[in-house]
Amino acid sequence: MDPRRLAMLAAVLAAMGLASTILYWLSVRDTSASPLSKVLEARISKLQIDREGVSTVLEKEGDSWRMTSPTRDSVDSNPVSDILNALLGVRIGAEASSDPGSYPDYAVHEASATRLRLYTADSAAPVFDGFFGRAALGYDSLYLRLAALKPVYLASGVAPYQLDRKPDEFRERDITRVDRATLEAISLRAEGRDIEIRRSTSGFTVSGIEASPDKVETAVDRILGLRVSDFADAADTRAGAGLDRPGLEISIRGTARSTRLLVGKSKPGPKGVTSPYRFAEVSGRSALLLLSAADLESIVDLLGARATAGRRTPLKASPAPSKR
Repeated sequence: MDPRRLAMLAAVLAAMGLASTILYWLSVRDTSASPLSKVLEARISKLQIDREGVSTVLEKEGDSWRMTSPTRDSVDSNPVSDILNALLGVRIGAEASSDPGSYPDYAVHEASATRLRLYTADSAAPVFDGFFGRAALGYDSLYLRLAALKPVYLASGVAPYQLDRKPDEFRERDITRVDRATLEAISLRAEGRDIEIRRSTSGFTVSGIEASPDKVETAVDRILGLRVSDFADAADTRAGAGLDRPGLEISIRGTARSTRLLVGKSKPGPKGVTSPYRFAEVSGRSALLLLSAADLESIVDLLGARATAGRRTPLKASPAPSKR
């Protein structure tokens, strides 16, 4: 290789190594600040995440969280706690740039950044308002621009995956929210047949069908383990989903809470393709949900609740009331 090219390559590598060393030193030296160290988690009332033109708003209602945008629905507390814990522990380190023209380089401009605003019950203004950009050093190191300031900073404590969640990833997926230890009874109606499962001292007693204890136990576990597979599109309606005449109704009663699940029609799939989902709704929740058709069919089969014995046919909607 030409000695001049070799020298130039060595100079470039040395410069890159020096830049990496400087960035690492800036990120780890003990000059960082924790802007939210005095904020009490119990006082947090709202979290707003703006990313790729979509605004996800999560608001505290009593002891639980609810999504109010882009749709209204129940929220899984786990991802909310995950991002709140990270945000409360965020540390702002050294300044990386003070030039607004550099914002695109750090992805902290509005077009590409993830903007987080955190509110408490004590103020109408956010206690934190910042634009998180691209990764800097390490899995939880990002560039950050605070809304009220010009500079871009190195920030640590928040990982990219915590900012990349789509709205549906915050929504509640559990259906029953009743565990086996507190379960008292399950009522199921399928194809006009009523089945009652009650807890007894020796397990469960069943009325309305004849089923082996093993199958009943398995059916109970599958009912309690039902989860939302996906969420219906904005264009789907309750009437179009067949929930005015559900093909399957399941009521679960526990010592502390109860849940009623209605299952309607299959969601239309692409032309010529059978849909894997059934429309469903849960009491106390306005969202239109999608459940696995296979999971529902397996529960009905275990309990032998089909009107046509020996034939596995899709669940049918209840017949419409006769007109007089």
